Amino acid sequence: MSETQQFELEVRQRNLYVYNKIRDLVEHMKMLSKEQLWMYFSDVVEKDAVSHIIHQMIKDKVLFSIKNENHEKEAKTRYITDERLLNADYFKVPGTKGIENTFETMEYFKEHMQSMENHMTSFWIFLDFKRMYDADYPISIASKDYPFIVMVFCVKDKQWEILRIRENEERNYLQILSTKEKYLEDKNPNYRIVIIDKESQIKQIQKYNIKHIVFYAIMDIDGNTQYIRVKKE
Repeated sequence: MSETQQFELEVRQRNLYVYNKIRDLVEHMKMLSKEQLWMYFSDVVEKDAVSHIIHQMIKDKVLFSIKNENHEKEAKTRYITDERLLNADYFKVPGTKGIENTFETMEYFKEHMQSMENHMTSFWIFLDFKRMYDADYPISIASKDYPFIVMVFCVKDKQWEILRIRENEERNYLQILSTKEKYLEDKNPNYRIVIIDKESQIKQIQKYNIKHIVFYAIMDIDGNTQYIRVKKE
């Protein structure tokens, strides 16, 4: 095999790896932006190569793009793997006599999109930890019992957990977690990062004595993040 053939083979193998990895990431995280995918592969391929592979995946109907208020900015384009989310009928909730329950439909849509945005937002934290500490194995969590737990990932042999607690949700969610932790052995604890809306939430959260919180994070869906480190007592 000539050097040219070897090079072409390596490029095809690399592109296939990126193609499959993008599909897995977006499928597991529900929704990711092009900018996030650029950052994830920044140590593997150039942005243009990632963009080219994404374009091919859209042609193959493996990825689907979602337009938003920033869709004119290429980096902000969001991608999903579930085409049904592009169809408004997917969210319709039937009411009495088969007539759509408009209120329930809107609540279901809001809940679903909020969950997707929680996962997408948490991925920015994973990317920060990937860049600084070589984090790996991001796994999105979708639990009906613990809807505030949105992701886990690993740094070396330690597991990190990301929680999303919106303002005024502290009592509803953390009372459940606090009660659960009273009856669990603490042999292999997960470190925790809690995404909040305002710094004033920290005092509310502290009332529940949730263990192993290392950082609070105030951030937006575009990844602008302020980390607040928990002081060791």
